[in-house]
Formats: sequence, C-alpha cells, structure tokens
Amino acid sequence: MNLAPIVLFVYNRLDCLKKTIDHLQKNELAYDSELFIYSDGPKDSISIQKVKDVRSYISCITGFKKVTVIERGKNMGARDSVIGGVTEVINKFGRVIVVEDDLITSRYFLRYMNEALTTYQSNDEVGSICGYVYPISGLSDYFFIRSFSPWGWATWKRSWDLFERDSQLLLLRFIGEKYSDEISSYYKRLLKMEIRGVVSCWDIKWHFSLFCNDKLILYPGKTYVNNIGFGKDATHTNSFIDVPSMYNSKLQDEYSFYEIEVRMDSKAEKKHKFYIDNYKYIGLFHKIKMILSGTFVRIKSLIKVFFVRFMKV
Repeated sequence: MNLAPIVLFVYNRLDCLKKTIDHLQKNELAYDSELFIYSDGPKDSISIQKVKDVRSYISCITGFKKVTVIERGKNMGARDSVIGGVTEVINKFGRVIVVEDDLITSRYFLRYMNEALTTYQSNDEVGSICGYVYPISGLSDYFFIRSFSPWGWATWKRSWDLFERDSQLLLLRFIGEKYSDEISSYYKRLLKMEIRGVVSCWDIKWHFSLFCNDKLILYPGKTYVNNIGFGKDATHTNSFIDVPSMYNSKLQDEYSFYEIEVRMDSKAEKKHKFYIDNYKYIGLFHKIKMILSGTFVRIKSLIKVFFVRFMKV
C-alpha cells in the first residue's frame, strides 16, 4: 500500500501533543509512515517558552519512517498554518492525512485513512475522509455525508485543488446551491463570521469548498479520533458549553474496512445536522449532568463521613 504522509500541526500545548504522538506511534502503520510536523511561531511573549518546549520535544520524536520538522519563524495562526502545510505536502505526495496537536487516535486510524484513500482515490464524487464522528447512535459502519469534520482527516490533491480561500466567494456560490437547506445553520453562521473577521477558520473554507463542488465525505460509524484540547488554551471551543463528554466516545478498537456505495446517507446527514445545530443545548445538558454527578459524589462522600463518625459515637 502506498501510505499517505501524516501532517501534524502543533503550537504550544506540550501536554496534549505528547498524548497525540503517543497514540499515533501506537498505530499499526506508524513505523512505515512519514510524519511532517509544522510548528507555528509564538504570537506573544507568553508563548515563546511554550513553543520552545514543544520544539525541543518534536526534535526527538521517533517511531515513524521519517520525521520532518518545519519551524515557522513567525506566528501564522491555525488557519494559514494548516492551509500552507497541507498545500506543501499534498503538492509533493498527492495525498495527505492531517492531525492537530489536540487529537488522540485509535490504533487503526492510519489503516482506515490509507485504505479509504486508496479505495476512493479514483472516484471524483468523494472529496475527503474523516476519522472523527459525533457520538450518535444508529449509524452505519461507514457512510457518506456532505458535512466535514476537521478532527483527523485526509484528502487527495484533486480535491485540495478545489480549496477556495475567498470566503465571500464561497458564500455567493453557496447561496445558489440547490442543496443549501441541507447544511447546518451553524456552518452558515461560521462562514459569515469568517467573512467579518470575527473568527479565522481554514476548516469552514474547506467545508464549503467541498459542498459547493458536490463532494461527499466518508465517515466511520464509530470514531477513530477524540479531541482532548478543551480548556483555556483551546482556539475554537467554549469553556462552558464545550465539554468532552458531548463530543467524545470510546475510540474504535476493532477494524474491518470495506467499500460502500458512494451516495449520501440522508439519515446520517440529518442526525449530524441536528447535533451541530443543537450543540449548545447538548453541551448544556452534558454540563448539567457533569455538575449533578459531581454534586452527587460529594454528597455521597459527606454522608459516608457522617455515618462513620456517627458509628464511633
């Protein structure tokens, strides 16, 4: 099998990065895969030492066929760093697997990505492969939808050549799309926020680039990727609404890949759209559940302490 290179984007989160690397190293195909690590430069004085620590660590990484580190001299930001890095590697190799420094992967992640890339490389209807899926029940083992997830993904040069950097142009193209009602209102808001400069996102540009070119995206029914980057240092998550339990589920621990018909799974698309459009309410539910669970544990502990003391009287 012609293995795709892995492109990893890192910044200043060493603890998360170590877990990301540890999981990648445990992948079945890691030893035979090339790893390209793009290290973004510090954006302020606070980040200088953190970036130095990250660069010291990545300079010693082993467990892959070859490791190439690209250190940016200045801070490019996540958007430009990803766009530039993916473009450089995919222009050389024709395909790419993309991971960021806050993701942990199943040991079968690389196998899934490479087999899917090989299986659908000649099918122009397929635009990308995604490794992460929301914890939604009732999904098929594998399915195609029109929505994209940036948490562990892969694509070919033929698809990346469709990437449109101009968000305003993407919005104009999208308005005329016959399937525009199918896309999540969250993605529409995010694209408009990108145009206004409120957010800086590469993935929303990629999402709409694929959508406006009628491309389908392959997903697994059970996730090969989880996000561990929630917290104050995260770039695009809300510290109150976004909690790990609303996104993460058990990583895929069994592997059986097979080719499926290339057609959109309407049922999966609707479930995915519902989850995205209602993420605030889902997040709030998980937050309340987490708080109540913690409160119950504390009350239970207090009762236990009281009971022990009472018995000693």
